[in-house]
Amino acid sequence: YVRFYVDYGSGWEDAGVASINVHDVPAGVDCAGQPWSPLSYAASLKIDPYSSPCFFPRLPRVRAILSWKTVPDNPDFIPVWGNVVEDTIQIKPRYWFLKEYIDVVADLNKVEIAIPPDYEYAEELVIPKPDPGPLALVELAKVYGDELAVPSHRFGFTHLMEYMQGSPTSEQAFGAKVSEWASLDLDWASAIKTLLDGAGDVGYEELECLGLDNTLDRVEATFRVKRSSGYGGTLCQHGSTEYVAFWATFDDDCSWTYLGTADVQVHDISSIPAEGISYAAAMPVDLTHQRRDCSEARVVRLRAVLSWASAPSTTDPDAVPYWGNRIDRHVQIAPGPVLPPGTVVPLISILGGIPVQQIDTGSGLTIPSAHFSLLGGSAPADPNTMGRACPFARLVTVQGPAFVGYSYRVQVREVGSISWQTLNQNFTVTDQFGNTSTQSAVGDYYPYLSDADNQDNLLAVWSTADDTLWEVKLDIAGVAGFDQHRMQLHNSAPVADIHINILAGDCSKHTVGTLLDGTYIATDDYLSAYSIGSLPFTAPAGQLTPAGAQFTSTPVSGSAWTLDTATMKPCGYVLQIGVGSRAIYNSSPSYTSSSATVGFCLDAPA
Repeated sequence: YVRFYVDYGSGWEDAGVASINVHDVPAGVDCAGQPWSPLSYAASLKIDPYSSPCFFPRLPRVRAILSWKTVPDNPDFIPVWGNVVEDTIQIKPRYWFLKEYIDVVADLNKVEIAIPPDYEYAEELVIPKPDPGPLALVELAKVYGDELAVPSHRFGFTHLMEYMQGSPTSEQAFGAKVSEWASLDLDWASAIKTLLDGAGDVGYEELECLGLDNTLDRVEATFRVKRSSGYGGTLCQHGSTEYVAFWATFDDDCSWTYLGTADVQVHDISSIPAEGISYAAAMPVDLTHQRRDCSEARVVRLRAVLSWASAPSTTDPDAVPYWGNRIDRHVQIAPGPVLPPGTVVPLISILGGIPVQQIDTGSGLTIPSAHFSLLGGSAPADPNTMGRACPFARLVTVQGPAFVGYSYRVQVREVGSISWQTLNQNFTVTDQFGNTSTQSAVGDYYPYLSDADNQDNLLAVWSTADDTLWEVKLDIAGVAGFDQHRMQLHNSAPVADIHINILAGDCSKHTVGTLLDGTYIATDDYLSAYSIGSLPFTAPAGQLTPAGAQFTSTPVSGSAWTLDTATMKPCGYVLQIGVGSRAIYNSSPSYTSSSATVGFCLDAPA
């Protein structure tokens, strides 16, 4: 388990926990004779950070606690097996609010600007602003003068790369570049020589970690930005790009396979801490044809190449970047269906947010160890972590590996029916950069989208309505066979009810000190828990029975509750019962629930 905490300046806030499934992996060597150990894994977690406009860099501290077998439960947790690390990260700036912009303008001009009463919405009105273009060489030379001491082969790197990569092609254009440098008292030839002699410079940025996230099928690398300047401008300016290219050796001949390149925007930040700022670069990777049976460990060598302002080579994994470095790590690919390269087979990997291996093939319910796949294994299917079987409700997502160039069809039917229903409605997908688009079927078939265009490999969305056992089937146009799985649906809400038994009944008036009693109902075919409490004031400890959450799978009908009102305040009250189901709602760790109340009044004694 890795639990994350974030500190924006007011103390540690729990950001959540991710988990990684690890195993005994026999000792071995790779194709080059290098030992597998140690193996590198990645754990990641989405957060909804506090953001601010570009003029105020948001640089929170992050603490990560690694713990084997035991979930950390507080920021000071000391793991028996594992360790604790801290670092600084940078939150991407948000757009300005109109009110913020007006305040800055007023401050700069030393005037007061009042917002008319009819325009109070200005507090939340966002000002969209196009990204500024890169700074010109003359601007960079001015910004990075003697005070910031950024060398010309750094801030003029884009110009130098144009020359070294053969562009501009004309002698006239080349001469203009050299003349521009001379006019700024910059030595072109010296900068070229310094750049060539210093290839692989890690004085400004450096890769540090690399791993594979088997939960999300994603390669991830972290790199450190070390200086406050030399990155092409502030957060309110264009800045520059750090590129990370990923490679893997899947074959016994040690040949490298290019996986793709991720990029991260970086900027000059004057308030950077002494140890720098840590960034992560990540991208989805298709491992469909790289898996092995669980009887055989699948370990490969992974490589990441960091290059600033110029994308790394996509053909030469050994190419040394001018600014940046490369690192190799060994990673273990999670086992799964064995598909030789080039094989196209209909596959469903996740249903309703749960890996299909964690859904019982007969009952269609989750197994005790089931977890939500896209949440890093951090959320169990059973909301009360009791390992109970769970059904599915409302929107059920269907996910699986992509075979780009092919089209697929998803169908559903109730068990026992002979007729299949085709799912062909539009749904929304998200690419690796967080942009959304609409996936539409052509007839009954959807075209497969690449991992980059559909980072969650979402294949279909099914709107369910009943409480019966269904089957989900996927087939690929022109490909023999299909993949089929069962799912138990449960869309009925749990039943909650509560009443007062004494003669006056519900909604009656009593004197403080009266012992009230009654009955309640908490039923569901997949009951998770129920709780009874009083509002607006909580009954003193020991006076309400049962009190607090009751975690049980056994439906309760007509059971008794009691409330001793001896020390309660005179007031109007309600007793409320909340009943929760284990039915997984909308393919996420949210669940159906119901509630009921009964009212009464307490008067002061005469």
